Amino acid sequence: MIWVAKKRVAPYSALAHIYDDVMAHVNYKRWAAYIHEIITRFRPHSHWIVDISCGTGTLCLLLARYGYNVTGMDRSPAMLKQAARKTLPQKNSYICADLRSLPFAAQPDVMVSLYDSMNYLMKAESWHKSLREIFLALKDNGLFIFDVSTIYNSRKDFARYIHSESFAGGSYHRRSTFDRKENIQTNYFEIKLSHQPGHLFCETHHQRIRHLEEIVALIDHSPFSLIAGYKEFSLEPYHENCERVHFVLKKNSSTC
Repeated sequence: MIWVAKKRVAPYSALAHIYDDVMAHVNYKRWAAYIHEIITRFRPHSHWIVDISCGTGTLCLLLARYGYNVTGMDRSPAMLKQAARKTLPQKNSYICADLRSLPFAAQPDVMVSLYDSMNYLMKAESWHKSLREIFLALKDNGLFIFDVSTIYNSRKDFARYIHSESFAGGSYHRRSTFDRKENIQTNYFEIKLSHQPGHLFCETHHQRIRHLEEIVALIDHSPFSLIAGYKEFSLEPYHENCERVHFVLKKNSSTC
């Protein structure tokens, strides 16, 4: 029998090492093209984009191919360490920071937060503070584009979800549950890493999945103007039975 030391660790600290393998099913090229389409639609002369929840930087690389200067930001040092191993074009960089306290002196044209990263803001106060910080960081008429995974998606696909995979760099076992009363999605990971044999790393990720009208109310409470809300990866209006919704917010110069 192989002895295994079980260790609880912060979200994404162990998962970071195999994250790109875990997310291999995600069509990041499509996502980057979609974000570029939205930017072209609402702020076509944008040059600098900040991805405030960049993870391992895959989307940053793809957005840079459209000619943008891209800054990747994440609160997880482990994820950024993986991102730093990927080559970004000149003038692009990564920084470690929390979206509730942004470090930017200069103002980007566009900020994005994708793959339902905003769902990790568990309290309304965190939404208020983050939206205010993002608003202040942007240039006049700048855009903030983010997506959320919906209650419909959690109820349909992740109320009782179990999945395991193995890769050269390690393996993971995931269990997901959805608390319908509190609207909290919990994802529990058990992770083995090839370079750390004999250890089982345990991560617990929590997201609060909000009704879409609640998100709109949070936006209305912010200085931003909501200029679009799209279902999935389309330019069609969202509805409650979407699995994913993208919101496009604008910093109008008259509200600065």
